[in-house]
Amino acid sequence: MYCSRTLTPRPSSLIAALSIIAASLAFGGCGNPCVALCEDSKECPEADVSTNCEQACETAKEGVQSLDCFSQYEDMIDCQAGFDDVCAPDTSCDELVATFNDCVIDACADDPENEFCG
Repeated sequence: MYCSRTLTPRPSSLIAALSIIAASLAFGGCGNPCVALCEDSKECPEADVSTNCEQACETAKEGVQSLDCFSQYEDMIDCQAGFDDVCAPDTSCDELVATFNDCVIDACADDPENEFCG
């Protein structure tokens, strides 16, 4: 149900997908936080306004769950919920972003055949 925001260079298709899905995301509103973030990010410069946020968020959730990185993903997103500006995040979550990225990289190294690894 969560989407991500700032990710490191593309070590896998999941990280690339999450980067594209959430080029500029931060929490907002009730309901599905990922969808709210995704919709809010469409107001950012150079955003892909054609993104199907429901589908993108479900894909992101499936990916991080299949790689056993969901708790790291949630930690990262929970941190990013505090960003004041969806389009201009600060660096306060960089350590959690790195932890999530490391989890994905390690999981893809262990299981390169996972459909979410590139």
